[in-house]
Amino acid sequence: MSSTSHAARKINAVSVETPQGLRTFELYAGDIFADASDLLVISASPREERAPAGSLVEQLRDQYGLEPDLSHSLVSFGDLAAFVQKGNESTPFGDLLTMRIPPPRSQLDPVEFYDRAIRLTFAAVASLEFLGKRYPRVSLPILVRQGIDAYAPAVHSLLRHAIAWLRQSRHTCAIGYYVYHPEELDAWDGAMNACLGRTFVDAHGDSVLNGLCRGIVGALDGGALTGGLADLSASLRRALADPERLCVQTIAAFGRKLAELLTEQLCREFELSPGRDLMANIEALRTSGALAPWISSYLHLLRVFGNEAVHAQASRRRIVPSQLAPEDLLSLVSAVAALLRFWRTECQGGSFSAGGAEFGGSAAEARQEALAGVRVSS
Repeated sequence: MSSTSHAARKINAVSVETPQGLRTFELYAGDIFADASDLLVISASPREERAPAGSLVEQLRDQYGLEPDLSHSLVSFGDLAAFVQKGNESTPFGDLLTMRIPPPRSQLDPVEFYDRAIRLTFAAVASLEFLGKRYPRVSLPILVRQGIDAYAPAVHSLLRHAIAWLRQSRHTCAIGYYVYHPEELDAWDGAMNACLGRTFVDAHGDSVLNGLCRGIVGALDGGALTGGLADLSASLRRALADPERLCVQTIAAFGRKLAELLTEQLCREFELSPGRDLMANIEALRTSGALAPWISSYLHLLRVFGNEAVHAQASRRRIVPSQLAPEDLLSLVSAVAALLRFWRTECQGGSFSAGGAEFGGSAAEARQEALAGVRVSS
């Protein structure tokens, strides 16, 4: 399995906490073949006289020399069927799941047809996991484009089935949904935000909040997050770049990812073994005495704010309040700014270098002492 050099752009995300750890549904703009995945899902229309045709099918043939094999179905539901095969050494995915999806009949509601296609897709993924397959990352495009004018019901169906699978699966940690055509992106992004009941804030007239956002964007442009954190840097920057339209929950989702990645790095630096549970990892750092308590508090704050399950509209139990409010944005952005400052001053430029390199001092006590002395202004 190989990947191409230019990754697609992450536009939106929603995270849920599960017994297996944090799971994420991510909306991307761009080519689905640009990112590596363990299972790639495509759709193909059946043709009587020739093999299935379509832009992704043709791209598979032309770029990777792979022909979808529709000889033996894994599962079927009416006219819909799913077929699985292995990729080859040049494909940016491990296995290929081809959904045979005929054009919707005129009498069938397009949203209902889309729901059937999504439902069968995740039924096929569940069947593969039951058979012993492990797919930490699943990528899929817009499986059905014909007749989709009401994006909100389609996104509701997509999120319902995708999040249900993320909660249920033992191995799938992320689902990437790719929108290739730029003219469709805003509709999918907007429908996702509306479906999740997300809140937008105009911070243009708020000098404190506006200044924090500009400071974070400047820090990201200056290389505050590099290497394995570069993808998150681009997503976080996009979420904060327009002060007139700040989505509280989107910033919270990317802030949660920031807390997760920084915590993993810090655990390794302090020779602690990070587990699946972010809360346990942060607590391990706090109780080790290696990290200043206010830094742990910032990590916990982003963990809670970013866990969409805590304040999702579809929560099985009623919580008060039911979702994040505009007033929460200042605390959220302040925590992001403080952690970025901590990361730049202590982890990149002073006390130690991230990624497993040697610390500035020669002893573990020196690194602990340095971190415990960090004071971050919010």
